[in-house]
Amino acid sequence: MKINWDLEKIINNQKFENYFEEVKKEILLIDEKLKVIEKEIGKSEFKDLIEWEENLAKKINRLAYYPGLQQEENQKNQEVLKRKSMVDNLLLEYSNKMRKFWFWLKGLDNGEIKGLSEEKARILFEEVADLKNVWWYLREQAKHSLKANEEKIIDFKDMCGIGPLNDLRGMIEAEMEYKVGKKIIKSQAEVIKLIHSKKARTRKEAYLGLFKAHQKEIDKLFLIYQAIVKNWKYEARERKYKNEIEMRNKGNWIENKTVDQLLDVCDENRGIFQKFFKLKAKLLKTKKLNRFDLYAPTYQENKKYTLEEGIEIILTAFGKFDSRFEKVAREIIEDNQIDYYPKKNKRNGAFCATVVPELKPFILMNWTGSLRDILTLAHELGHGIHSVLANKHYPMVQEAGLPLAETASTLTELIVFNEVIEKSENKKGLWVEKIGDIYATVGRQAFFVMFEKQAFELIDQGGGEKEISNLYLKELKKQFGKEVMIDSNFKYEWSYVSHFFNSPFYCYAYSFGELLALSLWNRQDKKMIFEILEAGGSDSIEKILKRAGITTDLDFFKNGFKEIEKMIEKASRL
Repeated sequence: MKINWDLEKIINNQKFENYFEEVKKEILLIDEKLKVIEKEIGKSEFKDLIEWEENLAKKINRLAYYPGLQQEENQKNQEVLKRKSMVDNLLLEYSNKMRKFWFWLKGLDNGEIKGLSEEKARILFEEVADLKNVWWYLREQAKHSLKANEEKIIDFKDMCGIGPLNDLRGMIEAEMEYKVGKKIIKSQAEVIKLIHSKKARTRKEAYLGLFKAHQKEIDKLFLIYQAIVKNWKYEARERKYKNEIEMRNKGNWIENKTVDQLLDVCDENRGIFQKFFKLKAKLLKTKKLNRFDLYAPTYQENKKYTLEEGIEIILTAFGKFDSRFEKVAREIIEDNQIDYYPKKNKRNGAFCATVVPELKPFILMNWTGSLRDILTLAHELGHGIHSVLANKHYPMVQEAGLPLAETASTLTELIVFNEVIEKSENKKGLWVEKIGDIYATVGRQAFFVMFEKQAFELIDQGGGEKEISNLYLKELKKQFGKEVMIDSNFKYEWSYVSHFFNSPFYCYAYSFGELLALSLWNRQDKKMIFEILEAGGSDSIEKILKRAGITTDLDFFKNGFKEIEKMIEKASRL
């Protein structure tokens, strides 16, 4: 089994320069291809145009992901950075040329041609049923579009301004050294692992090492975050969204009301997780839980798992749940789609990337041999399974909106956890670990978004790093209540939460996905599960779930917390 992914298949094993030139030539033909929309276009011409556009989009994705994933392997590879810059410039040209098409499809006049009329759209959209829902949604959201020249400036700004800012943050973190006790550690993944150490002193030293490293760079990190916040606020305002989070919601194809209900229920039910913190303190034989000890193990994990052992546990669990899950996961592994181990200048954490429907998704890991790594790999393989199950769709709607995108991954974590706990002699300890993970996915992520909403306003009012850090600490204290002692150094935790920088307001997707996964796991309705996953992003979150038999309302989210409360009660009785 290979331990590194095979990225060459992304560009069909060609030389990068050759593939780049091939795509560049096709982009130069866009103006000629789009002449068909300047006249009375027929149904067959429209379908041909869409097939051409989607095929070109696949080539663009391949070209963009090739250096993009190479950069994740080594964030300081100068040759890769050069390639990425070449691709960024070409993508800008592609976006500028295709803007005419997207404005036309949305029914907007772009100064050159009139937008597609609603009457004509009703006729043409039926020719490509897979895309018609998203097209009608785009037309509905056209009110948030800017003028063509303004959209051009936005694209340039994102690619040449905000993009490099996030790259800079990645480089700053890649250069960080973490002092943990007397040791100097250069990998954030290794430091995060120590946060789960069975030794209280090691956990505290790991956290302090993480925070001190970020505190040294806090001025730079705040400057980057401030720019990202101001950029997001300005764009949301210009696009006439009600508020900043609505811009994320509409991009996720989810209603504001649904997200508001999710966050309200998470806020109102923080006391349920506080019961959990009290239980954990009892297990750790302390009167009150210290935040340094939130992820203290409640079971002895003496074993360090080999990669092969971890994969076997995952595939066995998937097979027991459904043979289709096991089959897809095995194919992803055997097709060399995963980069497993930490290395110098490699990105921290883990992710799953879908390039095109024809390719299995690519997964990045930082495997260190813990049970947590097994669950992380299960999580990313869940994303991969979701991607493959939805690969019959066009690229534009293969991937689900973010809240549904986190459903399969949290479900596969549950599947593997239940496999592990069956064979464990310390079921109480493992249950407490799992509830801790659910807290991190539901409670913690929801409070991240609550913090962001306030941080945006604070920065808009002129707040600086100290105000943001103090706000973060204040929100932590609200979240944990009287059950957890919080060291003041936790005020710097916000500065290493990558989603704050890369994807504002992203994190409620984790909360939504976990609550939905708990519901699906308890129902054990395979038909419902596959109907949701196979839908990809072909409709709104609410409509996909409604067709499967799920209504997203206050009761839905409250019922999720009832399941969590049952878990806590079960763990208390063991």
